[in-house]
Amino acid sequence: MSLGPDFRGLIKEAGWNQRTLSRKLGYHESWLSKIVNKKRDMKLSEFRSICEITGIPPHRLLGLELPGTQTDEERLVEELSKVLSPNVMEMLMKKWNEKNNALRE
Repeated sequence: MSLGPDFRGLIKEAGWNQRTLSRKLGYHESWLSKIVNKKRDMKLSEFRSICEITGIPPHRLLGLELPGTQTDEERLVEELSKVLSPNVMEMLMKKWNEKNNALRE
């Protein structure tokens, strides 16, 4: 079992980083690094533990989108795009992305 491509962003969004998550799970940080870099397979029990501790739904950790599942942010963008002009939407998204990028640094 391997994690989806957005794993690092997802755990950061949930308030974790690889080091603290690994330690919380009782492992050295190299353990999670090997899983993320696809140098080690992950056991189902380890996957469940990551989901439970981070609160991230399993389908998101795997990089899957289930039909009808949207994040709150995605729903907000969808609703705003219905009422705002394309130019205003573009400006809003640019500012949103700048803010998110600044928070991740």
